[in-house]
Amino acid sequence: MAIQADRTIRLPDGRMLGYAETGDPQGTPVLHFHGSPSCRLDATAPEFDAIAERLGVRVLALDRPGVGLSDPKPNRTILDWPADVLGFAQAVGLSRFSALGVSGGAPYAAACALRIPHRLRSVGIACGVAPMDVPDGRQGMSRQNRTMFFLARWFPWALRRMLRTMAAMAATQPTTFFNRLGESMPEIDRQALAFSARRTHFIAMVRETFRRGEEGGLTDLRLASRGWGFPLSQVPIVVNLWFGGQDINVPPAAGRYLAAALPRSEARFYPEEGHVSLLFNRYEEILTGLLATAQREEGRPVWI
Repeated sequence: MAIQADRTIRLPDGRMLGYAETGDPQGTPVLHFHGSPSCRLDATAPEFDAIAERLGVRVLALDRPGVGLSDPKPNRTILDWPADVLGFAQAVGLSRFSALGVSGGAPYAAACALRIPHRLRSVGIACGVAPMDVPDGRQGMSRQNRTMFFLARWFPWALRRMLRTMAAMAATQPTTFFNRLGESMPEIDRQALAFSARRTHFIAMVRETFRRGEEGGLTDLRLASRGWGFPLSQVPIVVNLWFGGQDINVPPAAGRYLAAALPRSEARFYPEEGHVSLLFNRYEEILTGLLATAQREEGRPVWI
């Protein structure tokens, strides 16, 4: 299908929620929870659309509150997200669906696995952050990301300035922005973004993230900079995990922590992949894994 990048629905409380749709419009629904800071355009690279369509998957990528097309939700928490997901599912007519949390979308996927397991056919986390209140949440992380999460927790006013500068540079000096970003990436990620179409898509994603200003992205990072507010040990369903061994944004230590903390995790580590390359090189495996888990777990009880 043609990528539908700018769709919206009204949630029961009246807020607007933005989303994008890719893949097969009649396919198996997979909700995509974007990274931080990022937005629904996370999931709209043409390569992702082609893979999803070929596999018979309907990908619905949701903007979190205050990001992209979604209205803000004052004082939101990670555990507020499942209610928004249910409101979205009702609006678009989904009874059951899979969920994929990418990078900073990990806590939101885990929250859904905890709060609405009966609505999930499968759930996965790709290159996803771990809670930052445990040492493994930061082990091996780049200085840039450690600084970002430190500021998010203790000096949000400073991070707000940083995000504002980043948004302005992406809007007015995209080449400079991209070159500076590439300086902190491992080679495998620079290779993944070497194609001009991917760079163009990435810049568009950053611009859209800050459509409403920096508060939505800042809130996302503040929530990710501490504990998630719920015990992973109580998640009752299988959670698939995919991590890259060269990832310095969310290093494999985070994946090992999640694999140990989640009672029914199924983890795959790719020594040669980074943060960006994992999605571009393994997207088909990720969607196939979600479909396989959904088929295998169909009809099983959701308690441990």
